[in-house]
Amino acid sequence: MLLYRRLLVGLMAGWWICFPVGTEYMPRADANEARVTIQGTGQPLPRFMTLKSDKVHMRTGPGMKYPILYVYQKDGMPLRVVREFDVWREVVDLDGERGWMHSSTLSLKRMAMITASGVNVLESDAASAPVIALAEKGAVVELMVCGADWCRIESGRIRGWIQKRYLWGVFSDEVF
Repeated sequence: MLLYRRLLVGLMAGWWICFPVGTEYMPRADANEARVTIQGTGQPLPRFMTLKSDKVHMRTGPGMKYPILYVYQKDGMPLRVVREFDVWREVVDLDGERGWMHSSTLSLKRMAMITASGVNVLESDAASAPVIALAEKGAVVELMVCGADWCRIESGRIRGWIQKRYLWGVFSDEVF
């Protein structure tokens, strides 16, 4: 009868491995396994995500032990995700401030921020369309559809079209 020892390989995953007593075992992560863990989701980078609540901490590094740089207080604010480490996302805001946020504080909901004052919100995606509202700098709007030059947005009861060049939260070549 062989005696076996159990070695906890991954507490979070709950994996156990058994091996005979007297044999040497050194756990090593497969190169692909380690890469996936470091990169996080494997989704394309960079990409935009938004804040899930009106109080989110940006930290200097990917972990709770790192100091807080900023406290964001704008629910729905778009951020560009440039890097991932496990459940942490390195993000950049509209002003170029860079730091790390926990993935649970971010949403895939597509939002954008208006980058200029008095931007026309039009009835359709044509420059000659009637103006239905004016969007102020810093306003956060939901992105519904984006074409080559225009995005359909919603904000409260306002639904209309804004030229993509006035929005931060969508890439210039992005269409959806």
